[in-house]
Amino acid sequence: YVIREYIEPGLSGSYPPAQMLGRGMGPRQTRQALTRLLDDADKGELDFVFFFEVNRAARDEEIHFFVHRWLAEREIGFRFLDVDVDPTTDDGMLVTGMLGLMAAHFRRAHRRRVKQAWRARFAEGYPPGGPAPFGFEWQPREDLPRGERRGYVRNEEQAHWVRWMFDHYQSGWTTTRIADELTRLGVLRARGEVRRWDSSAVRKILLHPVYAGLLETQDGELIEAQWSDDRMWDPDERELILKRLKRNRRLGA
Repeated sequence: YVIREYIEPGLSGSYPPAQMLGRGMGPRQTRQALTRLLDDADKGELDFVFFFEVNRAARDEEIHFFVHRWLAEREIGFRFLDVDVDPTTDDGMLVTGMLGLMAAHFRRAHRRRVKQAWRARFAEGYPPGGPAPFGFEWQPREDLPRGERRGYVRNEEQAHWVRWMFDHYQSGWTTTRIADELTRLGVLRARGEVRRWDSSAVRKILLHPVYAGLLETQDGELIEAQWSDDRMWDPDERELILKRLKRNRRLGA
């Protein structure tokens, strides 16, 4: 009989349970469902645990063996449904241990491939992925020739407000005043959300190199972006913004 489910959607098995913090792992995001499972096991509330797959227990060698030992030391049986072996036996521990090592290896290999793909996109001035910043949107796939990379194109409605922020900041408005006015005017946020604007959101837009036609690489280098001809202000104007923001921060301090 299944008496309890521990569901952790969307969080990688490379994150540890809270029980591992302070055992050689520094502060980082923890897996809440796995933390509850180990806590319930420690309280003696579980007799047996099923994991759907080895990599759902962990995608990290250290986490894999920690979970294994935690359950074994409390004499709680467990199985991985994708492997027909008993992981509490010597042979089963060998098999599942090897599978845990393979899951960690494939995760690292995947991360290497992603980083390599990012470098290739950066080298050609294209963003690596993720949501487009306020003022831009991704090029529609149907508008691109087969095999060509996607980049940003201007969202004219949002771009109007980006330039509006820049002009008002250069005229002497503070980021707080700009945020309050955007909220009063009912300007939608990046994904069409009706939310209050704040000073940090305005500051983030003013500081972001994307509006000056620049792209920041993984190494922090600024390079010319694919949309540089469609930029909202020049790099020289961005430098003026940076100087003014730094000066205002010193004055505020």
